[in-house]
Amino acid sequence: MHIMEGFLPHPWWEIWFALSLPVVAWGVYKMNRMIKENREILPLLAVSGAFVFVLSSLKMPSVTGSCSHPTGTGMGAILFGPWITAVLSAIVLIYQALFLAHGGLTTLGANIFSMGIAGPLIGYLIFRLASRFGLNMYLSVFLAAMLADWTTYVITSLQLALAFPAASGGIAASFQAFMAIFAITQVPLAVVEGAVTALSDGAYVQVPAPAQGRCPGEAQCGQCIRYQIAPGGQLMKLEILVLAIIALFAALFIYQSTTGVHEWAGADDQSERVISELTGGAYEPWSSPVWEPPSGEIESLLFALQAAIGSLVIGYFLGYYRGSMKKKGAQLDGDGEARSDA
Repeated sequence: MHIMEGFLPHPWWEIWFALSLPVVAWGVYKMNRMIKENREILPLLAVSGAFVFVLSSLKMPSVTGSCSHPTGTGMGAILFGPWITAVLSAIVLIYQALFLAHGGLTTLGANIFSMGIAGPLIGYLIFRLASRFGLNMYLSVFLAAMLADWTTYVITSLQLALAFPAASGGIAASFQAFMAIFAITQVPLAVVEGAVTALSDGAYVQVPAPAQGRCPGEAQCGQCIRYQIAPGGQLMKLEILVLAIIALFAALFIYQSTTGVHEWAGADDQSERVISELTGGAYEPWSSPVWEPPSGEIESLLFALQAAIGSLVIGYFLGYYRGSMKKKGAQLDGDGEARSDA
């Protein structure tokens, strides 16, 4: 979903910065206030950011013959609301712009708006709506995460269509061309992200449905979010699902590669081709990345580092809460023994 460095002309890159910066600032304010009121929320906040780090580092082949990546913003949107999720997304996008040459500093405002604001906002609203209608919690989380992912790519298509209207058909024709690259490619990946997020939320935390006009994302103290570590069987289901997804995409990749049907070009790279077609090859990027990986191997290493950072944080989260639960269990046993002795 990245719009690459220098691929948004004036005044569009400034407009998206103007729209995104106040939201990120408001998210920083809400995050600081929430942490001050309840520091126990920090590990869950960290794992929500780590979830974005991990999922957005996974470039997956799609049925359209190109590859793309999930966003991972659904979990943060459900637990903390869209404004705090905008901050988490901004951190990931800055890392990718500086160290991976994916996205860019000039297009950072547009990328934050699509991935960190529009997608999480839709996911948050879908979760609230589904919960109010009494949908199963897993289904509510699945729909929220799936639509948060897919909305990101729809908004990216719209951003590029506004900046590069077609000579024939205008914005509508351009929007259709970019949707064919981003949105259609992303449909199966959005479904995968929805499933992984639903099982992850079920395995790690329990999120009650909104009640009396409140919801987890509006609870500054974090009291609406109940932490739990799933039983071993539930975690096993999550691991089996993840392995099945990896096997499915690996098999699809191997099949298409051996038959020579597709080259699995990135959706971001394909957008450059569409821009060239729409402008007759006249548009040249006006800015270049501050640094680019010197080789594909280094780029893969940095993507792996991004995934490793996220995985380490998630591992810490699980260890922290497993330790907390054991400590609380030992205290309860001690109190029970003390009462029986008395």
